[in-house]
Amino acid sequence: MKKILTIALVLCSFSTLKAQVGFSYLHSDVVSTLGISSNPQKRFWAEARLTLDVAWQDVGPELVTFVNVVKRKDFDFFVGAGGRFNVLEGVILPAVGFQIKPIESKPNLAIHAEAMFIAGVNADVFKGSIGLRYFLRKKEK
Repeated sequence: MKKILTIALVLCSFSTLKAQVGFSYLHSDVVSTLGISSNPQKRFWAEARLTLDVAWQDVGPELVTFVNVVKRKDFDFFVGAGGRFNVLEGVILPAVGFQIKPIESKPNLAIHAEAMFIAGVNADVFKGSIGLRYFLRKKEK
């Protein structure tokens, strides 16, 4: 119950922020995730994720920070590091990914792909994933 309240509090706090926020879904054969990111339009940004699994006891957080190496209007390439807890617990180093905004009329929608190496407590894992990200931000004038 404490976890649910903490997650609800974090989600509600995002509505009071004036920063841009991104929501993502990343699918992987290893473990898929739902994420909330800080402003990925900036050079440095971060994402908090929850793993999706059939069993609730296997759901765990993943925290990753990124730096945009290549930044264009419709393409971003980034690298990062972070950590995972509970399932596949360990240090994420490195995480490498890109996002493409394929629809010009929908600049808030991006296709996102990522690869990461998890130096785990019980085992080392290479995880690749692909998904979607949607940005909540004010329209540019």
